Amino acid sequence: MGKYLVKVESMDMDEKMDQRFMDGIELDGFCIFGKNGHEAKVAIYKMNVDGMSDVINGSDEMMMAAILAKAKKEVCEIGGRKKAKDSIARLLGME
Repeated sequence: MGKYLVKVESMDMDEKMDQRFMDGIELDGFCIFGKNGHEAKVAIYKMNVDGMSDVINGSDEMMMAAILAKAKKEVCEIGGRKKAKDSIARLLGME
């Protein structure tokens, strides 16, 4: 038996949600993440990185999302390095 009962309610009563979310899920700790428009929201309670990685590893969808997130971060880092190199080259008159 978990220490917490996490429930989700729809604020739009026209939406049909999975009954297990409305009944609640018993948990010892939780990580909730979602989006409100373009803003990301995260709530982590009584979970550490190792526990979160176990949850991610147990779900194909979560694992795909984790891999995609890592790839997006690397693409942004490479793009940032390229911009920095281009800026330095411009400053040094090497373009």
